[in-house]
Amino acid sequence: MTLSGIRRTAAAGLVLCLAAVTSREQLTRPRRPAGALDPLPLIVERYEQLQVDLPSRGVVCYLSDVDPRTEQGSAAYYLAEYSLAPLVLRIGTDCEATVGSFADPGKAPSLLERNGLEATRQYDAGLMLLRRKR
Repeated sequence: MTLSGIRRTAAAGLVLCLAAVTSREQLTRPRRPAGALDPLPLIVERYEQLQVDLPSRGVVCYLSDVDPRTEQGSAAYYLAEYSLAPLVLRIGTDCEATVGSFADPGKAPSLLERNGLEATRQYDAGLMLLRRKR
């Protein structure tokens, strides 16, 4: 066998190995159970009620009772940012407007007090529009 024939055979073998690995990953990846709803539309809908009261562009802050450094907290933050695009969502409380997203709305009053914020509007499911106390 010539050198070019060996290269072709090796390349074909490599392609077959990669195809086998990819197929195996696709077959073993966990799937959403049949009939399970995709949660993304519900999350986007949750933030639609807030969009009416926010600027169409710019930066707003984000405050939550779930630590954004955790997996659950970062997922909640990125889903909020996705839902409110093209607004830029920034973790913090020093913006003119702050989105408050509380998994446990009972924790909101102490977080607002600690950060010098007040709720200007409350929506469903622990969602609030916040601003600095005047």
